[in-house]
Amino acid sequence: MDGRVRTIVTIASRLYNTRDVDKISISSLIIHGIGDRTLPYGDSTEIAEMVHEPEKLVLFPGADHGISQHRDEMLSLIKGWFPEYLPAP
Repeated sequence: MDGRVRTIVTIASRLYNTRDVDKISISSLIIHGIGDRTLPYGDSTEIAEMVHEPEKLVLFPGADHGISQHRDEMLSLIKGWFPEYLPAP
């Protein structure tokens, strides 16, 4: 992985073609809606099991593919993630 990448945030990830996910050793925030009808939330659950820590899996009950029912909460979560894992130089 490119050394400039220091954290990853995914929303409604797809399991297909993730054969190298287990090589990820940077912080990873994985978000998915349990009510997603486009991609099953189980894909994100499996990805979370494959990546190395630190990782955080957040599943929003009843949320669709765009997490529209929890948009403010999701954006707050993401905004809080970056300062923690991308500290100022």
